[in-house]
Amino acid sequence: KRAIKTAMLFLASFIFPSASNRRTNGAVRFMYAIYLCLFCCAYFAIRMVFSGTNTDSRESANGRSRKTPEKPRIVPFGKYPLDERSVMEPHMKQTSKRKHRPPPPATMAFDMEDYDGETSSDDFEHSRADSLYEGDCAPMQPWQEMSFPTCNTFHELDMSLGGLVQWSFAYYTSGGYNDIFKVYQPNRDDQEFVMKDLQYPDTEYTERNFDRVRRDMLIMERLTSSPYIMDIYGFCGFASMVPNGQDPFDRLEIRRNKNDSMSQMERLELATTASRALADAHNIDHDGISSITHGDFALKQYMEVNGKIKMGDFNRGRFLRWNNKLKEPCTYTIGHNDGTFRSPEEYEYLPETSAIDVWALGSIIFEILTGRPVWRHEKPKVAQKKIIKGEFPPFPEEVKDIEDSDDPVDVILLKAIKMCYIYEPKDRPKAGVVAKFLQDNFDRLRSL
Repeated sequence: KRAIKTAMLFLASFIFPSASNRRTNGAVRFMYAIYLCLFCCAYFAIRMVFSGTNTDSRESANGRSRKTPEKPRIVPFGKYPLDERSVMEPHMKQTSKRKHRPPPPATMAFDMEDYDGETSSDDFEHSRADSLYEGDCAPMQPWQEMSFPTCNTFHELDMSLGGLVQWSFAYYTSGGYNDIFKVYQPNRDDQEFVMKDLQYPDTEYTERNFDRVRRDMLIMERLTSSPYIMDIYGFCGFASMVPNGQDPFDRLEIRRNKNDSMSQMERLELATTASRALADAHNIDHDGISSITHGDFALKQYMEVNGKIKMGDFNRGRFLRWNNKLKEPCTYTIGHNDGTFRSPEEYEYLPETSAIDVWALGSIIFEILTGRPVWRHEKPKVAQKKIIKGEFPPFPEEVKDIEDSDDPVDVILLKAIKMCYIYEPKDRPKAGVVAKFLQDNFDRLRSL
C-alpha cells in the first residue's frame, strides 16, 4: 500500500505542481522517481520468481532463438504418451485442463450433428495405441518405434475421380476398416495399384487406428526382401498404397468333384507358400526370434499379384516386446477374437504369443486340403467352446475319405495340420519348422 501511495503522490506532483515550492517539489519528484523504479524492479522480480518463465523466454533473453529442427527421416512413435512430444495433431491431445474433446474446425468435412463433443475416460484409453513399455517389457527391436511415411507419393496422385490425362483414379470397394480406390498409371509398365484409407465415418481417426496402419505398413516395409509378402508403394497417416491383386483361392472347391480344377501338387504348393510367408514374417529380424504376430492369419490375407501369392494385412498384429528381467518375449492379449480358425488360448483370452499364428496356419492348410473352412457346419460360439476343450475340426462328409487316404499329398498335408494343431502354445513348432517340412516334401514330389 505504501508503494502504491508513493507512486500516486509522484504522479500527482507532475499533474498539480505548486509554484511556491517548485524547488522542493523538484527534489521530492526526483526521490519519488527513484522509489517508483525500485518498486517496478521489485514487482517484476517477484513475478518472475513465482510465475517462472518458459524455455522460449529464457532463450530469447539470452539472445538465442530456437532453431526449427530438420524434417526427421525416422519418426519415433509409441514411446511417449499424448503430450507435446506426440506426433498426433494438437486437437487429438488430451491434457489435464481439458477433459472433453474439442469439436473439429468448421472447415473440416464433418457432420456436426453426429458429433457429441465429449468422450469418457474409458473411450479415451481405448482410443490410445498399445504401449510398448510396460513393467519389465520393452520393444524387442528399435524399428518397432519407427515410421517411414512417404506422403509426397500421395500428393503426386491425381485423385479426381476418373482421373485426367496421366492417372486413372476410381472408387473400388470397401472392406474391414478401409475404403479402397483403384489407381492406374499408363505408360509406366501398366502399373496398377490400390490406395486404402480408413472408412469415413465408420472408423474413427484415433491414435489406436493410426498405430494399426503404422504397424501394418512398417512390417511390410521390413519384409520387402521376402517374395511371399505384399509389396508397399506408399504410406502416409491413415492411408497406404499396395499392389492390386486377386483372390488366389477361388478354385478351392470340393475335392474330387468333377468341377475341381486344382491338382494335388497345386494344393501342396499353396500350403507351402502360405507357410513360407508366415515363416518369413516370424523371422523378420533374421535371428530366429519372432518380434511380431499377424493376429488375423487366414486365407483372406493372401492375394495373387503377377502370378505370385503374397500375404499382407498386418493391422491386427502386434509388436512383441522383450522382458528384460526374464529374458524372454512378453505376452499380450486382444479383447475380441472372432471366427473359428484361431487357437484355444485366443478364445480363452489367455496370454498370447506368436504361436497363435501357427495354429491359424493349420486352419489354412485344412481349408486348402478339404476345400472347406474349419468348423463349417458349427456356429462360431459352439465351435469356439469345442476348440477350448481341445477338439479338432471334423472333416466334411464330402471328403471324409481323406483321413484314410494314401495319396502322398494328403498324407503330407494331414501331418502338417497335426503339427500346427498342438494344444499347448509352448509345444507348437515354429512356423519355419512347418514351412521346411512342406518345402522339403514339395521338392521331393516335384523331382519324381
